[in-house]
Amino acid sequence: MSKPFPAYKRSARCPRLLYLITRAERGGAQTHVLDLALSLQHDFEIEIATGEEGFLTEACRREGIAVHVLPHLRRDIKPFTDARALIEMHTLFRKIRPDLVHAHTFKAGLIGRFVARQCGIPAIYTAHMWPFGPGVPRNWRVFAPPVERLAAKWCHRLITVSHSGVELGRKYRIGAAPQIVAIHNGVHDCPERAVLNKAGAPTIAMVARFTHF
Repeated sequence: MSKPFPAYKRSARCPRLLYLITRAERGGAQTHVLDLALSLQHDFEIEIATGEEGFLTEACRREGIAVHVLPHLRRDIKPFTDARALIEMHTLFRKIRPDLVHAHTFKAGLIGRFVARQCGIPAIYTAHMWPFGPGVPRNWRVFAPPVERLAAKWCHRLITVSHSGVELGRKYRIGAAPQIVAIHNGVHDCPERAVLNKAGAPTIAMVARFTHF
């Protein structure tokens, strides 16, 4: 598995970018990946790999983006299933030969970074949330930090979606200090801006998804 890819020719104008994410359900991370894929598809040859069919795979196919479903890539920690997911991912990498792997969510990020390292492919990882932050079950707070420290050695850059994510990652010594950066999610500008209360009272709004962890 550790043998790097043989040299191959790729157009310098259109490098191949592979996005990895564990699930394809409608959620913040999946919407984030879709937005990235759509915004970069004119500059990169975009492909998506995930563990299931769902919102993300359907949206990508409608836009003409190549989709790969890895049936053993699952959120739950199951060594035998995870080993099969690793083999599926390694086979995919050898087949499509991406120039860059951008992994999202814990399981896809863990296996994807390992396989990318073994195959000699540059990789980056976006942590939409660290699996050891506030509100996370205690067993994850014990298990996840050493795993993330190890996985950080397999990628070139760690991205969080907020400055608090950077601070939490550094608190738990995830990666080298220059390796971890915050990149906020972009949103389209609203053509009709909200009219603030004339009396000057603050207006508070929250857009979020409630889900079972």
